[in-house]
Amino acid sequence: MKFNRLLMTALLLGAALTVQRAHAQGTTGGTLPSEQFGIGVNIDGVSGQYAFSPNFQAGMIVNLWHMSGGAASSSSYAIGPFVRYMFDGVVNPFVQGNLAFTGSTGADSQTNMTFLAGLEYFFTRNVGAFAATPILEFSIGGAGGTGLGIGARVIGGGEWFFNR
Repeated sequence: MKFNRLLMTALLLGAALTVQRAHAQGTTGGTLPSEQFGIGVNIDGVSGQYAFSPNFQAGMIVNLWHMSGGAASSSSYAIGPFVRYMFDGVVNPFVQGNLAFTGSTGADSQTNMTFLAGLEYFFTRNVGAFAATPILEFSIGGAGGTGLGIGARVIGGGEWFFNR
């Protein structure tokens, strides 16, 4: 938990410094990345992606969690590809689909397919902040068998795209 707070604080500080620098140079935001590689950090983990066009991105998500309390502790992971379609706007709405292979200590692995809806704002062509929520989740395998659900959490984070 402390690591996540530290990571999010560093992310927000980096975004704030980038925005301050961009405004000092007279640059305005809102331009979507295109034909660029990027990395992302969110409250669950990290991602690497490629923006094929201003509206289409694809990449890989890696999430790692460790929880401990008293004598018990557990670790879990999720890894898998995602695709994202971004709509044009000052704040860009997007839809995203993830396929994740998950597992944890002492439990069977599971395959999850998640569809998310969210918003992303690009301060510059290279730096954006986003928030998303799962709107539909399918789970196959694991101790729970097969499941279907509607997400009730918000995922927030930021992304940095590298210059060509």
